[in-house]
Amino acid sequence: MVQEQASLKISPQSLETQVLQQLCYEGLVEQVLHRGWTVTQLTMQDTWELYTFRNVLEGFGARLTAESMTSDKVALLKAVLQEMAIAVHSKNFRAIIQADFSLHQTIIRLSDHTRLQTQYRLIEQQIRMYIACCDSLFPDLSVLLEEHEQLVEAVCSGNGAIAEQTARDHNSDGKIFTWQSQVGSQTGSQIGSQVGSQIGSQVKPERTSRINP
Repeated sequence: MVQEQASLKISPQSLETQVLQQLCYEGLVEQVLHRGWTVTQLTMQDTWELYTFRNVLEGFGARLTAESMTSDKVALLKAVLQEMAIAVHSKNFRAIIQADFSLHQTIIRLSDHTRLQTQYRLIEQQIRMYIACCDSLFPDLSVLLEEHEQLVEAVCSGNGAIAEQTARDHNSDGKIFTWQSQVGSQTGSQIGSQVGSQIGSQVKPERTSRINP
């Protein structure tokens, strides 16, 4: 028994490697030759790919969830939306990011489409990073909340076509994020720095760029 327990023991170094490999698989870190591991930064190409891919996955997910809407699903979506409202009113940026991501994740989960959920999980941590970048540039948190309220209302309506179109419109400003990065010559590192400076602190009201995740 002691030998079996010893053989199952995982060294801290091995566990650390496994964690880093998982983060690398999720696109959050990357291994650089002779330099070790570095945190992945979003490039213009990354933001464009995530914006277009989200449009497909989340639009389809919104349609499926709307078409299979139940009172339990309505209650769950409204509960997640309420968490976002609390975060917005308190200007807790970390909580806003989590609630924003959780809402989109919940819509996908409620679609009851296993393969869609699997594809979404492959990039969901990158989507979380993308949402953080977008939310950090959003000037008016009340507008951010209103647009998520419109999304939830559309999905809860039970009309699949309206829900899908609303989800796509909701994400359409992602191309503005890509365009702004290009025009402003922002690198992925600069975008990441903006996000890092915002997480855990209050959102600064003087920002003027409008981005809707």
